[in-house]
Amino acid sequence: MNRQEFDRIAEDKQYVYHRRHYAAVRDIENSLRIAERNVIRDLSNYMPPNIDHPEGWLKKGAGPNALMSLRKKAMELPEPQRSQWMAKLDKPSWRAQITNRFALYRRIEMEGLTAQRSIDATLRGTASSVAMEGFTRQMFEIQKDMGMGWSFALPNTRQADAMARRVLNTKYTENLTRRHCDLVKEQITAGIVAGKSEKDIAKQIHETAGEEIWEAKRLVRTEITAAAAEGELQAMKETEEEFDVKMRYRFYATLDERTCPVCGALDLKEFATEDQETGENFPPMHPNCRCVIQPALDGETKDSIIRRGRDESGKNTIMPPGMTYEEWKKEYVEKPEPAVVGHARVDANTVDAPLRGEWKREYVQHPISDMADEKEIAEYMKKNYAVNMEGAEKADIELLKASSVNMAKYLDDNKDVQEHLRTVRFTADKRYGIEDGTFGTANIVKNADGSFRSEINLNEKYYGNPNEFKRLMDSDPGYFVKGTKPEDNITHELAHCKQISASMRIEHTFEKDGKFVKTIGFRGMDERQARIAYRGDAQTIVGDTFRKNEELFKGDREQIIKTKISKYATKNSWETIAEALNDVQLNGGGASALSKKIYNEVVGYI
Repeated sequence: MNRQEFDRIAEDKQYVYHRRHYAAVRDIENSLRIAERNVIRDLSNYMPPNIDHPEGWLKKGAGPNALMSLRKKAMELPEPQRSQWMAKLDKPSWRAQITNRFALYRRIEMEGLTAQRSIDATLRGTASSVAMEGFTRQMFEIQKDMGMGWSFALPNTRQADAMARRVLNTKYTENLTRRHCDLVKEQITAGIVAGKSEKDIAKQIHETAGEEIWEAKRLVRTEITAAAAEGELQAMKETEEEFDVKMRYRFYATLDERTCPVCGALDLKEFATEDQETGENFPPMHPNCRCVIQPALDGETKDSIIRRGRDESGKNTIMPPGMTYEEWKKEYVEKPEPAVVGHARVDANTVDAPLRGEWKREYVQHPISDMADEKEIAEYMKKNYAVNMEGAEKADIELLKASSVNMAKYLDDNKDVQEHLRTVRFTADKRYGIEDGTFGTANIVKNADGSFRSEINLNEKYYGNPNEFKRLMDSDPGYFVKGTKPEDNITHELAHCKQISASMRIEHTFEKDGKFVKTIGFRGMDERQARIAYRGDAQTIVGDTFRKNEELFKGDREQIIKTKISKYATKNSWETIAEALNDVQLNGGGASALSKKIYNEVVGYI
């Protein structure tokens, strides 16, 4: 197998395994945010009003003075507040809360333990699923290399969970939640001393949480690499046991400017499975490791498997050359009960898609397809995805159904987009960027609390007239990504939202009050600054893709984008990204190499 083939296989593996990390990171972030909200929600219980000097309340041993001061202030309150507060102050639990800062700290630590258990559960579920994928995919590579297929059973749920537990390190989550608790303590303490309100303290905690999210990303990526490698190793060990052979694996390092010297030195070296040692000759070698392994079958091992593999049952057969992963899985994989294979959302006809074919969800029809009208669809989207569908009655019902099905499946697979997409609007209003010839737009909008959401606006003129919509799309072949139909325009706009997800995790520098400040995502920015940051990120992502792959994409950049992706992709960098991501969405493994590289660059930030 040549280096180019290794590159393709490794890229496919990294896509399959690590495409799950953004959802896991989001779940971890949600666990930490829930812990914060629970503490902030009850903060008033630990912050009695009318106290003159919060510094005294925070100091150990200053309790009696703080309590006396509070009693005096409570007496100044009008009824019925005076009686209510005096009754509270007589309770031992309240005296403890007022006189000792550790009551608050104990509450923070309890929330931290709850968050830790939630994060551990998230990582176990993700690692278990990835280990299963690693096992199945490695079996495919072994059988493909042999040219011979044989049936086998997938590990059951308990076995997959055992693989996950073998590689997970609970100390990582313990350290993450402990640091988070320390941060919350620090911000609450500083906020009380400064006389800040609960709302201001909550905002400060949210704005200083970027470091934890980056640490969560590193944690998830490392654990996914470990789980995938464990699943791949178990597939090789099962083959050893089945055919009484000794197997070896080949270490594969992703070679680019981020490759560490240790991994680079191991690239393409072979090791016996019995000599496998994580961190020495087996991934992950270090946090954020991106390395993978491949089975290394020599002639003697192949002969032994072929000799022992033929039996009277006839279950072993010659694999046809070019057999795809999805075709192989249908033929040879015996699912356990209950099955724990990952889900998908690619088109059922894309059986040869090496990147996305294995993720096909087996379904006959999406629930939206049977819905009676736009109201029912809008209610479904609101209930399941918290997306408001405005003006849906202006769209052709069949086009609305098809577009909504595509959107629902996209959001199922892209939890990061689901977190911030709040509105899909059918309109002709120029305020939303809708003009004649514009099919849709995606906008960044600032919320009242300073956070940001995304909105999609679709041109009611075309969504109300699908025949005209299709005529315009077909009038200039190559203008959009191959295979684009009117109902796929929504996934183009969702691709913009995917890049918004990436921008929300990138460090930016912007001007505020005459000074340049750094922030993660759009925190502290206004809408104009957020849009400028988003567009700058797009230029960086496209530029980095070409810089890292200059040997693959030589020549005029605009012409390459036009040829490899679409004419519309040459409009600007953010449209390049949207069209590239839509190419991967619609065409899976049949997408262009440039589209895949851009996709990987985008999701690398998420």
